[in-house]
Amino acid sequence: MKNTIAAVSVALALSACALFPSYFDSNEQARITDIILLSQDDSVCARPDMATVARDIDHSAQWLKVYSASIPRNNALTDMTRNLAGVTEDFKKSYIKEKPPSQFYCRAKIKIINEATVRMLDVSGRRPRS
Repeated sequence: MKNTIAAVSVALALSACALFPSYFDSNEQARITDIILLSQDDSVCARPDMATVARDIDHSAQWLKVYSASIPRNNALTDMTRNLAGVTEDFKKSYIKEKPPSQFYCRAKIKIINEATVRMLDVSGRRPRS
C-alpha cells in the first residue's frame, strides 16, 4: 500500500510538472540517463551489493536535484528532481537498516525510480534548446 501511494504521488507530481516550459540542458539529460541505466533492470535486487547500487542511484538523484535548482527557469525539472531525490533517499536508507529490505520492496522501488526518470527524460528532451 505504501509503495502504491508513493508511486501515485510521484506520477502525479511528474505529470503536473511537465506542463511548465524550461530549457534543455545536456548535463541534466545525461544524469537522468545515468539513473535510468542504474534502475532499468530489477535483477540488481538479487545482488549482494544492492546497498551500493541504491547509494549510487541516490547519489545521482541528489546531484541532479542540486544541479537542476541552479538552472534558471527550470522549475518543472527542479520539482521532479526534488521528488525523485526523496524516493531515492528512502531507498538508500532502507539498506542502512540492520535487516535489508525484501526483493519485492527493492523491485517496487526500482520500478518507481525507473518510471519516474523515463518520464523526466521525455520531458527534458522535449524542452527547447537555448
